[in-house]
Amino acid sequence: MNRKLLIVEDDHTMRSTLGKVFRKKEMQVFESEDGTSGLEELEKQNIDVVLIDMKLPDMSGLEFWSRAKKMDGDLLSVFMTAYPGVKTAVAAMREGAFDYINKPFELDEIRMVLAKAFEHLRLTSEIALLQYERSHFSQSLGMIGQSDSIKLVHDQIYQVAKAATTPVLILGESGTGKELVADAVHNLSERSKSPILKVNCSAIPETLLESELFGHEKGSFTDAKQLKKGIFEMADSGSIFLDEIGDMNVHLQPKLLRVLESKKVRRVGGAKDISIDVRLISATNQKIQSKVRDGEFRADLLYRLNVFIIQLPPLRERVADIPLLAYHFLKIYCKSLNKEIEGIEKKALEKMKQYSWPGNIRELRNVVERACIITTSKTIGVQDCSVDQTVFSDEPLKDQPVFSVYNNWVSLEKVELEYIRSVLDRCGGNKSEAARQLGISRVTLREKLRKIEMTD
Repeated sequence: MNRKLLIVEDDHTMRSTLGKVFRKKEMQVFESEDGTSGLEELEKQNIDVVLIDMKLPDMSGLEFWSRAKKMDGDLLSVFMTAYPGVKTAVAAMREGAFDYINKPFELDEIRMVLAKAFEHLRLTSEIALLQYERSHFSQSLGMIGQSDSIKLVHDQIYQVAKAATTPVLILGESGTGKELVADAVHNLSERSKSPILKVNCSAIPETLLESELFGHEKGSFTDAKQLKKGIFEMADSGSIFLDEIGDMNVHLQPKLLRVLESKKVRRVGGAKDISIDVRLISATNQKIQSKVRDGEFRADLLYRLNVFIIQLPPLRERVADIPLLAYHFLKIYCKSLNKEIEGIEKKALEKMKQYSWPGNIRELRNVVERACIITTSKTIGVQDCSVDQTVFSDEPLKDQPVFSVYNNWVSLEKVELEYIRSVLDRCGGNKSEAARQLGISRVTLREKLRKIEMTD
């Protein structure tokens, strides 16, 4: 990756000479005659090192550096001055300068100073890469991150993995990696030689979910042409992951509670109990205590599920992990797309760190994949990192005409259905996102959408 040097020097001869010297070193060199144009250049370019004259026409070198480092925290600076003195040097180093050189100087001197600066950048980059490559969790669990919040999750996974019968409840927003945590708990446990079977409770119609979980006997209902084992039987000695358990129908919940209490399952239409040995891992992106208070989820079942709780932080609360995650996905998509992309520009990473990521890790993964596809350079820049602000917006759905102006009184139900239509349109037809914006479960949204279809 070509390094970029910015020279901020008002002396044209000095600036031009340094520019010619370092362009021969296979680096990109940019020149500015004063602090204002230098700051403008920093806005446009992804600069690595800036060579600053201590005395500029429009501001001091220290003032320039103070403003520059706020724009890019990874930027390195080397100061030049024709007024040598201990106080000046101390002031520069106190402001975080990498090095300092007195004028006049030999070209070999400045070459050596800048070589040290670029070597420092290379080593810093290598250390970050080694931390990523050697991260135990990135290899064994597929979970990337070194923030305190994700380290706590790592510790909890290792703790509960050893307790092979303890139920686990994973809480977290959509896209935070709940299924990945379930896999990690299973794979690190003594049950890892047996399967982990997964069911999304919100994706299967209520009439079929009981049969999917517990199985059915031949002839137990109209379409039961043959005996079918449920996942509790098929996962014997292994684990079961029930995603979006908060959406489970309240009539099915006591049957699941019975299975957890008795460690036995009875197929639909069956007359005998079958002993099972499974660990149940469940997950939800909802505030399940609220559903208990509203009578939509049984308290006694929740007490069985939440013996050990793992709370996953949203991506906006683990900003330090975003570069690691971005490079992880970059590595994956470079391989799958057969592209050679060397890295992600600092300004692109800054943009990623400033964004709130309502879609969490899943949204970040999609942004990196899209960037890998559209980029035409060796690095991913800001222009490659677009996010769909229409679907993923932090702004509440407001100031929108959610229903027509009626001449006559209309029912509350009709207004509600029109509002749901409007939200669904705003979310591009994405039912999961629409449910999140509306503050209801996907199951509830699906029921309301059926009403819409009946009225159309």
